[in-house]
Amino acid sequence: MTVKCKVLHAKEIEDGMVDGSDNLSRRHWMLGKGTTENSFAGIWHHEPGCRLPQYGWKWHDDEEIEYIVQGEMTLMIADAEGNQVESHDLRKGDLFFIGKGVKHASELTGKETCIGLLFCPTAYELPQGQPAWSDQTEDPAGWTDKKAKF
Repeated sequence: MTVKCKVLHAKEIEDGMVDGSDNLSRRHWMLGKGTTENSFAGIWHHEPGCRLPQYGWKWHDDEEIEYIVQGEMTLMIADAEGNQVESHDLRKGDLFFIGKGVKHASELTGKETCIGLLFCPTAYELPQGQPAWSDQTEDPAGWTDKKAKF
């Protein structure tokens, strides 16, 4: 059965937020398989000083679009070998696109929590969300440090 409409009120979103492994980030993957056929959406909160991933670079199975609702961050883009080739300072009201398989990382700057919305053209599983592959981790979600787990 296809869902024709899904509304998430602010309280439901806040209640659904889960902590990231770094204790500086929280997220809620709001829309995906089970509610959508061809899209995925999430919201994230990252505290100042947070770097995602904590080390190295991450990339995804599909493209993504993100919108900064609050705060400031620096988005870094790397080439296939892991050399940084671009850096973009972003703040409230900015929108960015990252292509499928593009290595990237972000550092949260400024003094307030950075909040963003994430959209992808694939209905990823909930509550896991879009796979984040990483050159520094063993798991497909990209959240576990090799040194800590293996």
